Amino acid sequence: MVDRPARFLALTLLLTGCASAAATRCLRLPVSSKLPEVEVQGCVRALAADPERIDLFAHTVALLRERGDLGAVERHSRDVLGRDPERSDAQFALAFSLRQQGRYEEALAAYQAYTRLNPQDPDPYFGIALCHEGRGAAAAAINAYEAYLGRERRPARQGWRRRAQTRRDALSAVAGVAPPRRQAGAVAPIPSPPKQAVAPIPSPPTTPPPAARKPPRVTQPGAGRRPPVAPAPRVAQPRARDCNGLQRAIAADPFATESYERFARCAREGGKHHEIVRHMRIALRDNPDWARGWLHLGRAQQALGQTAQASASLAKACAAGVSEAC
Repeated sequence: MVDRPARFLALTLLLTGCASAAATRCLRLPVSSKLPEVEVQGCVRALAADPERIDLFAHTVALLRERGDLGAVERHSRDVLGRDPERSDAQFALAFSLRQQGRYEEALAAYQAYTRLNPQDPDPYFGIALCHEGRGAAAAAINAYEAYLGRERRPARQGWRRRAQTRRDALSAVAGVAPPRRQAGAVAPIPSPPKQAVAPIPSPPTTPPPAARKPPRVTQPGAGRRPPVAPAPRVAQPRARDCNGLQRAIAADPFATESYERFARCAREGGKHHEIVRHMRIALRDNPDWARGWLHLGRAQQALGQTAQASASLAKACAAGVSEAC
């Protein structure tokens, strides 16, 4: 007969092995919006069983962010911080989720808490600047962008530096403040494509033209027979466009809205509306002032039958001045 301590130890080892297997399976999953819900929930359960694993937390949060489940990101971040207030990764995830939900005051407090844990990290200052922009505090946003530019020196983050410089200069122009001298490598915002003029449709003539005289009917031998009908020539169907090159351009520079514009047109011709929705959400996350992103998102949602979401997206595009969405 097995005594209780041995049985308890065996059960503990069994549960530990199951949790470890679930965590391993979760970490092998790709970060994709097309992942089945059951797989994501498997990661959530694995994280609940082992909340101290930083790699498991990061991967689960990435999956939830890709699906747009910001409320779940907030809940899991708070749960981890409740166990360990010094977990800076959970603090940053909490700040990001709050900002994306439009809760700017709470997000600012979370970002400030992260800066106390990692004072040398430049990343939170970009988020702080976006929070101040959301609050309408232009001067504070400019100062936060300056703080970010003064700290960010990583070569792989040059795209983010250009983005910060562009937004800082735009805010300075609106606020009537002379912007700091533009640093090397800064890029100007990409203008929206010009609208093409549409030629007016001519009005029909007021008087009808004189009726043409019908030629006399001539009866030919065999006129009642129908001539043989030649088979219609086969028309080659256009091949589906390959948008992979445009996806690579987006990955190379996530702030180039023109690449997103070309991708949306390409994917719409191929009927890839799910891909448009996924890419436009990423584009609007990194370029919140790009109004045409809401237009493309709304059209794709409309094609997928997501009527309520499409109406909300098109309304935002219309309010931002995109006449095609109105």
